[in-house]
Amino acid sequence: MKKVALVTGSSSGIGLETALALARDGYHTFASMRDIGKAGELEYAAKKENLSIDVIELDVDKEDGDDEIELYKQYDPDFFEYVIVDECHRGVSDDGAWRDILNYFGDAVHIGMTATPKLLTGENIGTYDYFGEPVYKYTLRRGIDDGFLAPYYVETVNLNI
Repeated sequence: MKKVALVTGSSSGIGLETALALARDGYHTFASMRDIGKAGELEYAAKKENLSIDVIELDVDKEDGDDEIELYKQYDPDFFEYVIVDECHRGVSDDGAWRDILNYFGDAVHIGMTATPKLLTGENIGTYDYFGEPVYKYTLRRGIDDGFLAPYYVETVNLNI
């Protein structure tokens, strides 16, 4: 079985941690990010732990016609076992650039991660149409209770100016 994964948003946060976890589990991981100048933390960990990680630039927010958008086509459509999209609520709509990438790597297992719940504006409806309902939810309350997030308080102030 090939153990090759593509992880987006790998410069920080859950994308970075996912890329490291896969590499630690023996996957050759392609860690993509919009700005490879932000790859320092990932590259440091990969070198320190001798992990198989390639950092690649992939910015799907670029304009159509930019060569960078289609750099993913240098890989065969069946190259990746997993394609993991961090912040999947961005660009997975029917006409989004990520949809093209997911379609191209159609045989891979697609996993979408987002901290953004459904928006009433419809901005990320395509995400839920594509990935379906979440299979795992980590609530804000649990994140605070587990110490990953700082507690906050909301105070409403009425101003009469």
